[in-house]
Amino acid sequence: KKAIQLEPNFSEPYNNLGVLETFKGNKNKAEAALKKSIKLDRLNIAAHRNLSAVMQYKRKSKHLAEINSIIRHENLSPIEQCFLHFSCFNAYDQLGDYDRAYESLQLGNQIKKKLTKYNIEVDKNFFKQIKENHHRIVEAQKKVPTNSSKITPIFILGMPRSGTSIVEQILSSHSDIYGAGELNYVSKLGGHLAVHKEFATPGELNHFSLQYTGKLHKLKPDAKFFTDKMPHNFLFTGLICEAINNVRIIHIHREPKATCWSNYKTLFDADELNFCYDMNDIIGYYNLYQDLMEFWAEYYSEMIYHLDYEKLVINYKKETKKLLEFIDIGWDDKCLSPEKNDRLTSTASASQVKEKVYQGSSKSWENYSSFLKDFLR
Repeated sequence: KKAIQLEPNFSEPYNNLGVLETFKGNKNKAEAALKKSIKLDRLNIAAHRNLSAVMQYKRKSKHLAEINSIIRHENLSPIEQCFLHFSCFNAYDQLGDYDRAYESLQLGNQIKKKLTKYNIEVDKNFFKQIKENHHRIVEAQKKVPTNSSKITPIFILGMPRSGTSIVEQILSSHSDIYGAGELNYVSKLGGHLAVHKEFATPGELNHFSLQYTGKLHKLKPDAKFFTDKMPHNFLFTGLICEAINNVRIIHIHREPKATCWSNYKTLFDADELNFCYDMNDIIGYYNLYQDLMEFWAEYYSEMIYHLDYEKLVINYKKETKKLLEFIDIGWDDKCLSPEKNDRLTSTASASQVKEKVYQGSSKSWENYSSFLKDFLR
């Protein structure tokens, strides 16, 4: 707002303001700011992408025609083309024009896949290393002194787009739970312990535990319960269960077809999600994830709460009560209205979590079943 005051004709602050209003759940304000950004700079491609995520399209919406015109007539970089193809997908999908929507999505994903140079063989090897190294983690932890931390970390994990954001929104609505969002602490502080045998020592495990809980404490010193909803922490479930005391692990499972489709139709910023731009890669990665979660279940069946996303949206209150009982925390009526939670949400689900919990999102892939049948059978 200060930047806008200083230079009212500068496009980028309006784009940033639109993003922040999206995080806050203010779609109308977000749309107004993003349209202003585009008015000031027609080729602010990021603003077009952000607008497509919050706008309600109608048949005669000028924005769709504008982005199609830019694609055809402007000299764009590959990532700018990618942004606009995903924007077209958002518009056509809303309008029910599924042929054009899928065509746009394919074009956007093909560009992004080339840019990332993703190779699933790298991930296959990474998952293998985690499994092979885990017995060393288990043996090393037997020699680590007990940590007396009073903090209770609640890890919400699973495949991306499986419902982790809405579960955190529900739990962080509780008066005694601090929603810390997607934290990279586990991978940054302990990722090397999970895959390299030379680091799986009692001293390293103890150091990781103290660092992790220390960082949580700094976020909110008076809080006891913290959510960490980095989905990819499923990779490090074994490390978390062994090294960090008093943890709660909530594994979100969503219908596989819905999960795979939701990843394919989302343009992410994070490098660890580079498997999402080719359906064969997504399905291959999903199978790696499923196999690893079965591996963790053999070790930690009592420590992992498996939450079925479809059951949650159908029997919302019942499933939320069971979830709070697992965490061992009392009931709070605020958990029934997560859409009223005013915390900022900056994930790909930013706009959805500001709405009431609703059914049907896991069926959206069916609109594209004719295109996806060879992949998802």
